[in-house]
Amino acid sequence: MKYQKERIADCTVDATMLGAMHWREVMSGPFRLNMVGYINHEQRGKFAYYTARTDTGEIAGQAGFCIWRSNNSSRVQAVDDFYYVVPAHRNGFTAVRLLRCAINDLKVGGVDDIMLGHMVSRDLGPLLQRLGMVEAGAIYTFSNTMPTEE
Repeated sequence: MKYQKERIADCTVDATMLGAMHWREVMSGPFRLNMVGYINHEQRGKFAYYTARTDTGEIAGQAGFCIWRSNNSSRVQAVDDFYYVVPAHRNGFTAVRLLRCAINDLKVGGVDDIMLGHMVSRDLGPLLQRLGMVEAGAIYTFSNTMPTEE
């Protein structure tokens, strides 16, 4: 398996395919990937894309991070927009190695803080702790497309 940073602009077919697989697995409603937005952010240094590929070049996983400078702390921060490993490649260390590749590259690139989240239904805490991350809080979400309790 090869873990690397790639330009999402060069991987639109693979990124869209895995994005759709990920969406079907964890979300509901229509899949509306904005590839033009990713490419625009990438061109401005505001997005980084990482892949895990088999020896034959088949994509086995991907991770994308949005990057900005916090106005509150003046620190460069990266937050995951997505990470996904194809089910057939979830055995072993593909997820750990993909995220380790991304984290190391982001650090070398000058990112001060790297934030990764997970859905409550998919506890990735042990995986993230294995990468040296610490739990820092909880994130609550509101979406106009999610049902609410009244």
